[in-house]
Amino acid sequence: MIEFSINSEGLAWLDRTANAKIHDTTKMVPDYVFADEVKHLKADPLLSEPVLPKTAAIRKSNVVPYRQNRYEVPKGTYMPGRCARIEVDETERKVRFYDSNTSKFLVEHMLETNEVGRFIQIPKNADRFKETKYDSLKVKVLDGFGRLGGYAW
Repeated sequence: MIEFSINSEGLAWLDRTANAKIHDTTKMVPDYVFADEVKHLKADPLLSEPVLPKTAAIRKSNVVPYRQNRYEVPKGTYMPGRCARIEVDETERKVRFYDSNTSKFLVEHMLETNEVGRFIQIPKNADRFKETKYDSLKVKVLDGFGRLGGYAW
């Protein structure tokens, strides 16, 4: 509450004293001079541009470098020229990686801010990232047997 009153008192002083009186050197009132200058002010284009999302190239080893650490993405993610869009949530201390072309979610890791040079791997027990090659081969083999018909082995 004290900060609010000090702030409002400071603004009131500016209005009645600092910006309302005639300046000794220029012989002009700062409020009026500023009102004239506002007409000619232009927005700074560097400050007006939208902030581009952070991106990083996905390496052949399915790793994305970010803040001096290396974060693993799912196997098979790498393609030449493919990049990952990086979204950081400082409050939850998490970093999320998305495919920059399709916006498909790739992986989420805990954000490592204290250490540098670390390799952060995908948890091996995560169901989403388990190797599915076995399952696809199993389906192909069983499908092949199904096409043989009713032959008994």
